[in-house]
Amino acid sequence: MKSLVDLQLAVLADASANSLVANQPMDAKTIASRVEHEGLSFLTITLPDLGKTFDRSLEAGVWLIAPAFARRRGESLPAFLQGLTGRVFDVVSGKILRNPSIEAIEGIRQVCRLYHKVKMECTHERRFNAEQKFMECEEELSDIRPSSWIDKKAFKLACRILYGNVLNALNEELGALELMPRHGPGTTEDGTRGDAKYHHCRWSKRLDRWFPISDYISVNYGEWSTRDWDHLEMLSKGQEPPVKVVFVPKTLRTPRVIAIEPVYAQYAQQAISRRLVSLLENDNLVRGSIHFTDQTVNATIALESSRTREFATLDLSEASDRVHAALVTWMLSDFRHLMKASFACRSANAKLPSGKVIPLRKFASMGSALCFPFEAMVFLGMAVVAALKTEGVKPTVARIKRVLRKIHVYGDDITVQNKNLGETISVLESAGLKVNRQKTFSAGHFRESCGTDAYMGTLVTPVYVRTLAPRDRCDGSSVSSWISLGNQLYAKGYWRSCSFVRSLVERTVGVVPHVTKKSPIMGWHSMLDHSTIHMWDVALQQFKVRGFAMYSKRHASKIEGRELLLKWFLTRGKEPLEDSVTEFTLPYESVMKRRWAPALR
Repeated sequence: MKSLVDLQLAVLADASANSLVANQPMDAKTIASRVEHEGLSFLTITLPDLGKTFDRSLEAGVWLIAPAFARRRGESLPAFLQGLTGRVFDVVSGKILRNPSIEAIEGIRQVCRLYHKVKMECTHERRFNAEQKFMECEEELSDIRPSSWIDKKAFKLACRILYGNVLNALNEELGALELMPRHGPGTTEDGTRGDAKYHHCRWSKRLDRWFPISDYISVNYGEWSTRDWDHLEMLSKGQEPPVKVVFVPKTLRTPRVIAIEPVYAQYAQQAISRRLVSLLENDNLVRGSIHFTDQTVNATIALESSRTREFATLDLSEASDRVHAALVTWMLSDFRHLMKASFACRSANAKLPSGKVIPLRKFASMGSALCFPFEAMVFLGMAVVAALKTEGVKPTVARIKRVLRKIHVYGDDITVQNKNLGETISVLESAGLKVNRQKTFSAGHFRESCGTDAYMGTLVTPVYVRTLAPRDRCDGSSVSSWISLGNQLYAKGYWRSCSFVRSLVERTVGVVPHVTKKSPIMGWHSMLDHSTIHMWDVALQQFKVRGFAMYSKRHASKIEGRELLLKWFLTRGKEPLEDSVTEFTLPYESVMKRRWAPALR
């Protein structure tokens, strides 16, 4: 814990120096004292909460109350960090200054949010609360009567215009059995991992109607007609296992909720998802408004709108868990084959960590391959409906083309014109979704979208500590994360903080070389892109540097015969091409090794 506190104090000193604020010893004493009494929760929960209050205050134009921090008599700002906050807000009235210091804004956000995203295991109580919240979400969705939704007709018409060409093409390919399935990278409901997924032991009867085993499991019709399929259990709807809900470390405040799908369901979901995303990103109508791999569009809009205030950035709470299955049904209603297939590979029930099984009203939780693309399509459709409602007109092709240029969706990150924000929130919430007003910005000069935070056209995105400090050189993921942390702090001009991180890492793994940004090995970066030189390679006639690099751990495949041939058919077009189909890697399983690399200049 001491290293985390020391880094926090170094960041405070750098933020003050960069903002031309005199050293504030009382702030440092407050941090040390409160960590001693409150533990890490002060760094990971209380300070980030102060950062959220600061962001909302930028939006409101006046300092809002931060109950966890005391104020002096007659002052509006907390005594803590007043040297920095006083350069943004008036100390007495609390109103934002006419020319607030952007350096101070960036410094405050960095101090408060340094440990906001550090991955840590939650307490049992917080995991229990997360499960209760999951069930409450389902109860709220069950209370919704989708058929009475006021915007149902407009939403269906908008989706027909927006996605008609894409869904029609996908519907035809599905009917012609041309989709290419793929196993997901993670684990599955029964714990199957890696190449073992190719040995299919279960298939559902309702899935077989749209994804027949003759075309999606067997390598050819000869195998299908001659092979003994007694090992394959065909499940009726009542026999299908529920999706397995698990909690994985996210922050000390709350875990991340993941729904782990059965092998066969994920396999079919990937077939639809991969082709759907490809079609959407290449469709002439929607490709500029809906994004799945490129966050820079939303990020650029957020940066520019922090200056012009033309666009609002909108965020949703529990986004995937609140997309009612009826919304997806309406969106796909004109394409019956695709709709039936999508619901055939959807899990209808969920098993919670406590063992309780509940029916699902949502379409899918995070973990389903169809969750991300379908939720983005639903959000875009609703944003279009809201924009047209603001104008008081009905959806037509020409009108939708016009308003689409001003709407951008990446997952649950949405940007809309300021004039349409109120109606967009109304449409979303009337369908059971929940807008996170704490992370929705429109009135002030602050914007946040897709990892980009900006104020008045200037980036104020903080650097985050993602993992706890590495304890030894075997902890490769933490070493890699902290080397990256040191380089990010260096790039921001946080010299004390960077120096502290470098010394901490080198005490653990030894001397880390300087490398260029293009180097395959981990190392420290410099403004001049300097590289340490360790030797001259006579054979290759070049300088070399030796350092650590991360490698994915490879496992020998235990499948053979027809399963191995099936894997080859399904992965031969994968980029980058696997070195061998007889090996596989698992996500988040990597090792750190020393290697030589060119000392690029």
